Amino acid sequence: MMASALCLMSSPVGSFVGIIYVDNSYVDWNYMSRRFVGRTAELALLDRRLARITASGTGLAVAIRGRRQVGKSRLVQEVCDRSGIPYLFYTATKGASPVEAVAAFLAELRDSELARDRDLVPADAAAGWPDAFRVLAAVLPDSPVVIVLDELPWLAEQDELFDGALQTAWDRLLSRRPVLLLLLGSDLHMMEQLTAYDQPFYGRADNLLLGPLNPAEVGAALGLEAADAIDAHLMSGGLPGILRAWPAGTTALAFAEGECDDPASPLFGVPETALLAEFPVPDMTRRVIEAIGGGDRTYANIAAEAGSRAGIIPSGTLSPLLRRLVSEKHVLAADEPLSVRAGKPMLYRVADSNLRFYLAIGRAAQEWSRRGRPASARTLLHRRWASWRGRAVEPVIREALSLSASDLPWPEATAVGGWWNRTFQPEIDLVGADRAPVARQIYYAGSVKWLDRPFDDHDFAALQRDVIAVPGFEPGRTRLVAVSRAGAVSGVSRQLGLCWDPRDVVAAFSVSSTGARQELHGDRPTRGDEFLQLDPLLKGLRGGRRGRVRAGHGFAGPARTGRPCGPWPGPR
Repeated sequence: MMASALCLMSSPVGSFVGIIYVDNSYVDWNYMSRRFVGRTAELALLDRRLARITASGTGLAVAIRGRRQVGKSRLVQEVCDRSGIPYLFYTATKGASPVEAVAAFLAELRDSELARDRDLVPADAAAGWPDAFRVLAAVLPDSPVVIVLDELPWLAEQDELFDGALQTAWDRLLSRRPVLLLLLGSDLHMMEQLTAYDQPFYGRADNLLLGPLNPAEVGAALGLEAADAIDAHLMSGGLPGILRAWPAGTTALAFAEGECDDPASPLFGVPETALLAEFPVPDMTRRVIEAIGGGDRTYANIAAEAGSRAGIIPSGTLSPLLRRLVSEKHVLAADEPLSVRAGKPMLYRVADSNLRFYLAIGRAAQEWSRRGRPASARTLLHRRWASWRGRAVEPVIREALSLSASDLPWPEATAVGGWWNRTFQPEIDLVGADRAPVARQIYYAGSVKWLDRPFDDHDFAALQRDVIAVPGFEPGRTRLVAVSRAGAVSGVSRQLGLCWDPRDVVAAFSVSSTGARQELHGDRPTRGDEFLQLDPLLKGLRGGRRGRVRAGHGFAGPARTGRPCGPWPGPR
């Protein structure tokens, strides 16, 4: 018997929130208790494709990939609801046999509004996916429809013929009809492979990488000021599955304190089940991820921490494992020192900030909560939060500066990273350059202070002392910058080339309500890109000025680009 537990709780804006855990799988159906927030660019992209199939009478396919709980299904459901056209939404079940999968697909088809004649849909399972797709084509109306296949990688795992059957059905039966085919999957590597050059569906689908909600969207969803919005983004990872349980106007620390009373909270349950879904066996891969999430960033420390009683992990085992987790699974991110010379060591971090929070703080707090000690969980949370937040915010700030490069005094500084040496003495938080990891020119270097005090004379003196170690830093030409949660004291701010506060960081991620983004067609690369990547946290408008999103107000005028804290550098 499948174990399950149901939890009902009150909601300030809806009748109830439903959360269910089934065999370590987390699902919640609180879709309608809050308004749909964000995803302006993605909604516009899919709306354009709906308009295209309506005008042309021919089909289009889009492969949407993104990590679990990032909101793929919710986005597509919103598109279907807003469009008002018939749709079929089929979600695969992991571990189901091909016969069971086909039977479930036909059952969904029979019950949907899409089938013009339900009597044509057999009650018994068809022989396989080719027959199922022929049944689908036979009952399609002449008007535009949407067909959604969710968790596509599970179908491919179950039946090695599925990819070929899908390609054949699309080419011969569906592509000449007004069909928008949406293919969803959480296994990023398998979804990338779906439209790879050597795969049957190559050249037949546009690709959309759906990332988490960015800090501006999180702030708009929760009604938070900029500093609190960034904290909420770091803790939640921008995952809608967590934000739906987050009371409006509640700061990150206050929310986490309240969730310490509930070990089944989505704050803990979402990252826990995501980790178990992708890495169910507590093997070396899990140990490596947990070691990095716990704070071990260098290769040597990871090898030692994730090793066993037999000793550290050999380099011949660890190196390919790390490459797989970075390049294929996208669970980890690798950072290299940025300067005019190649540097070492490479530093690893967990890419999803919510999973990073869970491994560093949340898991231990959840364990205290399970033992009936919420007060101890809150004590642990307060003890670790400030230091974890200070490190976790650095990638967000670097990306914000990169997105805003065209609006800053150094438009060429599109590559933003950090610099360190083998001893980490010193370690520079921000380096802006023309390319990475080996730059031609360094335009600025700076510090991130995410504390509740302003950037002061002591911080400025330490920055002046440390930056001269960065290869390529030229005193008098390379400017100093600071990003501080509490701003900078006036005497220091006048000596900086740029000083940002949380409002500037959030503004960098804000986009206008039109949601204009770069778009590719199918798998025909543009400017060297292989996939259409619309991750709101990782991509943004590269030119022009941006607008700032305020809670409940949408587009709110020009973006803040930081206040000049000294004379701008002259023309180069």
